[in-house]
Amino acid sequence: MPQPYLKETATDGALGLVAGDALKVFAIIGLCSLLTANTVGAFTNLQALKDGAGVGPAVEQAAQVLTECGGGATVLLVCPSSTAGSLTAGVQIGSGLGTVANSSSTPVDDYDLVVRIVTGGAVATATFAYSLDGGRTYSNEIATAATYAIPGTGITVAFNSGAGVFVAGDRYPFEAKGPSYSVSQFNTAFDALVADGTEFSLLHVVGIPADTPTLASLAAAVESKLAAVSIDRHMQVRGFVDGPEGVTNSALKTAVAGISASPRTLIGADFCPLTSVLSSRVEKRPAAWPMFARACKVSISTALHATDPNESGPLPRVGPLKSRAGDPVQYAYHDETTATVKLDEGRIACLRTWPGQSGVFINRARTLAALTSDFTELHRGRVLDEAMREGYRYMFPIVGSKQGVNRLDGRISERDALGIETGGRSRLVSKLVNTNHADDAQFIVVRSDNVLASGLLKYRVRVLPKFHPDYIEGEFGFFNPALS
Repeated sequence: MPQPYLKETATDGALGLVAGDALKVFAIIGLCSLLTANTVGAFTNLQALKDGAGVGPAVEQAAQVLTECGGGATVLLVCPSSTAGSLTAGVQIGSGLGTVANSSSTPVDDYDLVVRIVTGGAVATATFAYSLDGGRTYSNEIATAATYAIPGTGITVAFNSGAGVFVAGDRYPFEAKGPSYSVSQFNTAFDALVADGTEFSLLHVVGIPADTPTLASLAAAVESKLAAVSIDRHMQVRGFVDGPEGVTNSALKTAVAGISASPRTLIGADFCPLTSVLSSRVEKRPAAWPMFARACKVSISTALHATDPNESGPLPRVGPLKSRAGDPVQYAYHDETTATVKLDEGRIACLRTWPGQSGVFINRARTLAALTSDFTELHRGRVLDEAMREGYRYMFPIVGSKQGVNRLDGRISERDALGIETGGRSRLVSKLVNTNHADDAQFIVVRSDNVLASGLLKYRVRVLPKFHPDYIEGEFGFFNPALS
């Protein structure tokens, strides 16, 4: 016989759609410079984050989350094992004979490095400034030397004037790629996160997949892990995955179409210009970053695409999705409003603009669930997650408890069944209805089973969700008072 257990399952399809607790704890798996691989760090403020985790993309995203939440949130950070980053050899734009080269660099993040000569001359006479954002902003003027380590980046460049000199105005651009990790290394990091024992409600796997096959493998791994902890650990979690770089919309849709229905997982498409909380630089970051930070901030029942600033609104620190003439960095990121190939219909979350409105918005927090699923959008899954958490907490003391049975058929007594139902519904109403996350909840104990024979007590929970209008149509015309 199996050991006593308590299990919850989520029922999908009920809506008939066509084509300080866990709610305040968020997890990030990604790379940083100070955390030992596969150990968990917990952070509640920016200073502790910088002191404990150092620098790197996971630190940058954790800072976005802590800032967006404005206090009261905890970020669990896990750094997986990884392959070291790299720096391109670089090129020269200008006429000088001096060279600037990579010197055994191991970048800790992605950077668009530009070294610009400020004062010409030989090494030690010439001066330079560097930019990490492609030339948007530069450092103060620095004297050249044989080598220079750019603070906090893992990048070292070597200066050599050779037989000539450096010329003022010459530029030397480099592309830095931070460290990367595999799907297998993600699995190990996730297991370490779960073994820590702290319950969390949202997970962001920070890292740009190398290509669409890697994206598909990672999304499948995330869904598998989240499904497993839901059953094995009673942890209800939704996950975010960054999209790949340099992939057309059509290719991305084709790749995602091959991913099995995954209601717990969301893929964010393309990139956006995002102002760093820590450095104030405008950096190219995956679109999933501001989506995840927003999900951490808002209530579980808030649709991330809500346009009202009191609910969700435009995303802070996200710049325009298309650069303007004269900008030092030229770019054009996906805007679902103007894109020819739409991604939302392909189960992909993306960003958009609204005509006549300022700012960048989330188009929809589209998950990898089937288009007929109840969980096509993040907020629906989060509401049911909370119902399952509360159902588990309520039913836990009932494991092994004394319950009455009917003398004729061995079924649970009506008195005790009704008592369980009353208490369960009261708890759900308190946690979901009274907090404006849902409009009603049902808690039903199954009375048809011979519980004496099976030892199994079944119950069903049903939640009446809020309505979030995605489509609004208005009709306008004139009226004549004399004809009214």
